[in-house]
Amino acid sequence: MMHGVKLIQYLIVTCMALFFARLIFEATPYASLYQVAGLGVTCELLISNLLHFVLGWVFPGVLAISLATALVLAVRGPRPNRIAAVWLVGVVTAILMIQYMAHAFRFSE
Repeated sequence: MMHGVKLIQYLIVTCMALFFARLIFEATPYASLYQVAGLGVTCELLISNLLHFVLGWVFPGVLAISLATALVLAVRGPRPNRIAAVWLVGVVTAILMIQYMAHAFRFSE
């Protein structure tokens, strides 16, 4: 198997893992920590904000690196790399669409 295909497989798994980690984090502990009112700033809130900040910057960064890698491998690679690059672009596009819809649904209530 080509090195580019393995790299793209790794990037697909990383993008999906970060997507699900962010989705689970925002759905469970992040949401429940902010439902406590009147207690002031606690350690959990600070850790929660820090994790939300890191996931908010790492996730789009990995997606951008994935798209740049797909572009490079699609232009300069053999046919298996081009096919894998198309898969990577498809996965990143699907993740962005689902993330946009989840974000729009979350703030529409």
